[in-house]
Amino acid sequence: MSDCGPRPPCRRPCPPPIWVKRAPVLTLWAGVVAERLGHPPDTVLSLVSSVAGTAVRAKAGR
Repeated sequence: MSDCGPRPPCRRPCPPPIWVKRAPVLTLWAGVVAERLGHPPDTVLSLVSSVAGTAVRAKAGR
């Protein structure tokens, strides 16, 4: 999974992969998209709150 590709000898090993939780990334993405579409800040906050709530409910259902 963490393949740095071909490397010459005597180099450091590849660093371990970084794991990122999906919900915060989706929440941030939704906020950025809403802002770029020109929505007012109150609407952006409502949308982000909805996305975060949906992610939490989806996680709780597993």
